Amino acid sequence: MAITCAGDRFETREEQDALMRILEKTEKEHAWPTASARGHLRDAWGWIEAVDQSSAANDTTAASVVTPG
Repeated sequence: MAITCAGDRFETREEQDALMRILEKTEKEHAWPTASARGHLRDAWGWIEAVDQSSAANDTTAASVVTPG
């Protein structure tokens, strides 16, 4: 999706969360893969991924995002 080209310019957490929801919804409803783009955006925004230990046993992709601060 083209929006990911400029996604690193989303500065507020509210904007970033909204973009993530759009990408997740796009993947879920249209089967358009966005996981890679979401990962790159998390890196660009400085988000830190922490694996959710309770879900990790059932789903190896389970993660929660923690912002530095």
